[in-house]
Amino acid sequence: MPRRNRTPTDEITLHYWNLRRQVLLAGRYAWEITLDEYLALWLPHWAQRKGATRGASLVVARTGATGPYRLDNVRIDTRSNQVREMHAAYRDRMETLHRERHAAQERLEAERRADAATLATDYAAQHPDADWRR
Repeated sequence: MPRRNRTPTDEITLHYWNLRRQVLLAGRYAWEITLDEYLALWLPHWAQRKGATRGASLVVARTGATGPYRLDNVRIDTRSNQVREMHAAYRDRMETLHRERHAAQERLEAERRADAATLATDYAAQHPDADWRR
């Protein structure tokens, strides 16, 4: 169908199939939105989808930039808000990973200290007249 003869419903349908294909090909997220749900989500906003300023265009954004594409997890929002949310979610994940890595390193260091103390005690018990503290 020629582009100039497309209705908003035709455009949204095309948009639905393209986004669905991209999400499924990437394989990272589930797609659980039907075409009818997608139409209902976009129709009130379709005329405003192209923003006048950079970052003001509308996109389908997932809450917290995580989870599946499901009706209760998506909304129509500006691209700049979506990017801001994605960066905040990424920063939170990195901070969590950093804290977990730091805690694991602390546990390993505590285990090493305990092992060293046990070895020193065992050596001292096996060699009572050796001066092992030199």
